[in-house]
Amino acid sequence: LAERAPGGRFVAVRAEDLPADLGEIDHVLVLRSYNHFARPDEALGPAIRALRVGGTLLVADNVAFGLVRTLAHARRAEGAPENAFEHYRNDGAAE
Repeated sequence: LAERAPGGRFVAVRAEDLPADLGEIDHVLVLRSYNHFARPDEALGPAIRALRVGGTLLVADNVAFGLVRTLAHARRAEGAPENAFEHYRNDGAAE
């Protein structure tokens, strides 16, 4: 993508690690990660606030499976440090 838009600046980071000095941005792409944010409003807030007027936010995710597990299993999965990519929800376009 950088080769096709040599005047562009591309930042690929975890949403929670978005640099504070990013400035105004044109586009935000959230690719297959929205359902992995424990708190989407906090994770995406900085990027959304940095969008210029008329900028675009594209969220592309899928609803791959149901989260069917006991409360004990959920607590163990969500509390384990190796599960940094925990699937917290199954939000689709309607949500």
